[in-house]
Amino acid sequence: MGGKFYVAGGTGFATTSAALDVYHPATDSWATKMPMPPARFAPSGQVLDGKLYVVGGIIPGIGLTATGEAYDPASDTWTAVASIPTPRLRAAAAAASGRLYVLGGEVPTGALQTNEAYAP
Repeated sequence: MGGKFYVAGGTGFATTSAALDVYHPATDSWATKMPMPPARFAPSGQVLDGKLYVVGGIIPGIGLTATGEAYDPASDTWTAVASIPTPRLRAAAAAASGRLYVLGGEVPTGALQTNEAYAP
């Protein structure tokens, strides 16, 4: 978004992160933004219509999730959005024609072959 690179969530050596960091190539610098609610491991994310959408992954204490949030860089806020139909982690995400597509991923029983679309 705006020529910047966003990194949301993830995991450290012993914790799952809610961090949102933004890299500014023009200044070769990083900035910390509003943390993602909640922390999650291996979510999928993509930019659509000027917002960063993050869906799925694993939420500590809850497990595999289908929930999603949208980050608005203009207000530095997160908003809950509709959940994807199938909980998953490590899925690919793409944006096209005003929709967020979540492709494949993993579930406890193995690889997932379903693809789903979200229209904000």
